[in-house]
Amino acid sequence: MACLICGETDIELLSAGHFVERDCPGCGYYGVPKQLVKEMSVRKQKFHVERTRAYLAMRAENKQSPWITPVDINIYLLLDISIP
Repeated sequence: MACLICGETDIELLSAGHFVERDCPGCGYYGVPKQLVKEMSVRKQKFHVERTRAYLAMRAENKQSPWITPVDINIYLLLDISIP
């Protein structure tokens, strides 16, 4: 599978329930709501790799679960809004 953050090969650990959980060598372990993944796919949105990795590192440092939610995306500007 491809990492939802950086696009590199990762492992999909779980996609049951409401979350998709991934483990990427570069980005680490994280979870994203399935609905968010679907919305981003439809809108052709991608995560900003460096900001999202920094966000996950901050959560790990604070001993918080590595979940990415729509609220986090807006607060920490986790989407890549560059124009190709």
